[in-house]
Amino acid sequence: MEKLNLLQKIVEVKKVVSQLGLEKDKQGYNFSYVTGDQILAKITPRMNELNLLLIPNIKEAREETRVNNKGKSISYIIGDITYTWIDADNPSDTLTLDWKLYGKQEDISQAYGSALTYSERYFLLKFFGVPTDILDPDLRNYNQDNNQGNAFITPNQRRYLGRIAEGNVEIVKDILLKNGYEKSEFVKVEDYEKIIEQVKQSVQELKASLENQDTKKENN
Repeated sequence: MEKLNLLQKIVEVKKVVSQLGLEKDKQGYNFSYVTGDQILAKITPRMNELNLLLIPNIKEAREETRVNNKGKSISYIIGDITYTWIDADNPSDTLTLDWKLYGKQEDISQAYGSALTYSERYFLLKFFGVPTDILDPDLRNYNQDNNQGNAFITPNQRRYLGRIAEGNVEIVKDILLKNGYEKSEFVKVEDYEKIIEQVKQSVQELKASLENQDTKKENN
C-alpha cells in the first residue's frame, strides 16, 4: 500500500465526512445539515487508522464576567487557539491553522469546557466544508438535547424593527431587554410579532408624551 503524506491522510478523512448522511431540518426551513456529534463520531476511527492527530493549543484566552438583564453573573471565555494536524508516522509533517475560542456559562470551568468543545466542533465542520445551516447563530438556536431548532429573525426583520421605531434605538433596546434579549439577532420568530407591537406602542406613547409637553408649553 502506498504510504500517504499528511495532506493525503486528511483527504482520506474528508472522504468519510462526505459519506455522512445529511439530516433534514425538522422545522420546515428546507435545510440539510450534519451535526458536530456526527462528524466527531465518524472521523475519529478513521483518524486512528491513519495515525493522524489533531492537537489544539490555546494561544491566548481572557476571562470576563458580566451581569445579564436577569441579574445573573455570566462567565465569558474569549481567545485564540490553533489546531495542528500531525502525521504520527512522520511527526515533522504538520499543518497548523488559527481559530477562535468562545465560551459562555454561569460557571467559569463550564465556560472553558463549552469554548473548547464548540471550537473544535466548528473547526472540523468548517475545515471539511460540512453544511451547517441549522447551526448558524444567524438562523437558529440548535438544541442538541432535544434536536429542535428555533428560527431567529432575518436581517431584514431586524432592520424593520429599527424602521418602526423611527430610528429610536433606545426604544428597541428597552423592548428587547423586557423580552429577555440582549441583541436583535437572537430574537426568535415566535416572539417577533409581540416585540413589533410593543415597539409600535412605545413609539406612540413617546409621541403622545411629546405632544402633551408641546401643548403645555403653548398654554403657558
